[in-house]
Amino acid sequence: YRDQKTREIFDALAELEDDLDAVYDDIFCGDDILKLTETLHLTSDDTTVIFSLDGAQLYQSKKSDTWI
Repeated sequence: YRDQKTREIFDALAELEDDLDAVYDDIFCGDDILKLTETLHLTSDDTTVIFSLDGAQLYQSKKSDTWI
C-alpha cells in the first residue's frame, strides 16, 4: 500500500503548479515520509514501520480501557 500510495502522491505533486493545492488525505502525504522514500529509494520490496504516540499517554495501571 505504501509504495502504491507514495507513487500516486508523487504523480499528483508533479502535476500541481502550486504545492498549496495538494490534498493531504493519508499519512503518506507527509513531507517526512516522502523525503525518506526519495532519499532511501524505497520500493515495494521494502518494509517500513510507522509509530506515533501523538497525544497518547500509555501506562500500566490505567483503570479505564477507553480512549477519549
